[in-house]
Amino acid sequence: NPGNVQEVVYVNGSWTEMGRQYGLQQKTQLENSWTTIMALMLEKKSEEDIEKSMESILNHLKKDDRAVYEFILGVADGAGISESDAVIAVLGSSVLNSDDLMKYKNKKDRGNKCMTASVWGDMAEKGHHLGGANLDAESTTTVSMFSHLISYPEDGYTVVASGGIQGNAFMNSKGLIITFSSGPEVAPKDGDEVLKRTGTYFNSLFSLWYTATKCANADDAVKMLTKGDWAVMGNLNISDNNGNAYIIEQSDY
Repeated sequence: NPGNVQEVVYVNGSWTEMGRQYGLQQKTQLENSWTTIMALMLEKKSEEDIEKSMESILNHLKKDDRAVYEFILGVADGAGISESDAVIAVLGSSVLNSDDLMKYKNKKDRGNKCMTASVWGDMAEKGHHLGGANLDAESTTTVSMFSHLISYPEDGYTVVASGGIQGNAFMNSKGLIITFSSGPEVAPKDGDEVLKRTGTYFNSLFSLWYTATKCANADDAVKMLTKGDWAVMGNLNISDNNGNAYIIEQSDY
């Protein structure tokens, strides 16, 4: 909130070690995230069905994305919660449908929630590359109240993240910036490239932090967020120190 100090969390080391450190430092925030998401899932599913779904997610990650699997195990250990509860707390909205992976359906009820801005190329003085976002400091949603995060993975790039693993602005040590806004939706214009997702994938703000730890440039980040298991349904700016920039806008049409 205005006038308050913004807390910053530091983690480093292996994915398990970073998860453990994050769990220790963000136990309250993770519990708030779990409470919010779990309440929404219980409107549609039983606890037994939810537990089976979280086990499916863990099995999928263990097989196909070991780094995230190890991070979640570390979070569970550090926060003193079960591995299934850590999936819910870390991945947030991506598990709302209680399927083992998310199948996206258009939604008409999104509002104007987050705002981001980036400057690059000729608009920035002396080739600087800048990006920023609101911090969601004033919010009625406790799930958005994670502290800011600076992470130093031994297998990946250093990332500064506003709002931590569920934040909306990320910059890594290679000069990659990813910013996110959840609204408003847009209609495609003539000449726009339309990206159509198929299959299943995680739709989570966690995807942006994870992408920033793994990708050195905007091209690689766009590929990771549009071709693989990781995505965020919203409006994105992905840009880098080489002058490459992408705007990806969500269409509800």
